[in-house]
Amino acid sequence: MLYFSSFLCRKNRHIAIFYIFVQISFTLAEPLKNMYNDAFLGDYTDTLKSIILNFNEKSFLQNFGTKAWHDMELKQRVAFLDKVTDEVLPEDYDKKMKAIENIIHTAKKKGVKDQNFIYIFLCDIVARHGISDIEKAAPHI
Repeated sequence: MLYFSSFLCRKNRHIAIFYIFVQISFTLAEPLKNMYNDAFLGDYTDTLKSIILNFNEKSFLQNFGTKAWHDMELKQRVAFLDKVTDEVLPEDYDKKMKAIENIIHTAKKKGVKDQNFIYIFLCDIVARHGISDIEKAAPHI
């Protein structure tokens, strides 16, 4: 009987530990998605406005005030930021890369550290447009 009780206790501990792990996992995953919040989007929009001629701030921000944006998970938000950023950047590859360099430079001036996850979507733009010329794209990745 004592063996059975201690087995149940061990089993319950494992269940409790698993339950705590699941709760922590969900708790930790939520803030990652929410790092793309109004403060980030406002700051990022200001950066784009300072770099891109004729940048339409109002039109850009309308992309994010939707139910679809709020329902997106982290990976979807990164892909969406990639898409809407690419749409406002110059079409010419060299000008596009220069604009991305300026975005990164401005972010660093604002205190963003190297290899910061929040700007990962910029790497996707570089990779997609630089695939035909790896030598040219490599310094920007």
